Amino acid sequence: EKLFYYRWANNFDVLFNGVLLNYLSNSEAFLGGVVTASSSLIPAYTLEGEITNLHIYNDKEKNKSYAELSIKVNLLGYTPNDSIQFQLFYTNVYHKRVMRETSDPTTIAPAVNKAVSEICSEMLTDITDAILKREKITN
Repeated sequence: EKLFYYRWANNFDVLFNGVLLNYLSNSEAFLGGVVTASSSLIPAYTLEGEITNLHIYNDKEKNKSYAELSIKVNLLGYTPNDSIQFQLFYTNVYHKRVMRETSDPTTIAPAVNKAVSEICSEMLTDITDAILKREKITN
């Protein structure tokens, strides 16, 4: 049975982008802050992402329903000693499956929210590690 979750105010990719930007900004891990692609500021790094899977599975049996989310990210930075060319230096696919107690549609948003939160947390750690590793190599 297909369900269309009508409570989200926007397309999921737009909502995820907002949550991720907020999460990265609030972490204060990036000197100078985090900006959107439409900003006039020139960032040191660019994060590109793609939602490869958002799947909600319903089962009549308890604890068999789930929400599943997969996101592919690429992190690009300027080529050392070149402020024009970007190069890819980190890529990863994040995948989370969150079990739902029942197949009730009201359990969808909390499960997806938990998956998003876990992915954002993992992504922040991985991105900061990749940047630190890259800066060690280039310095």
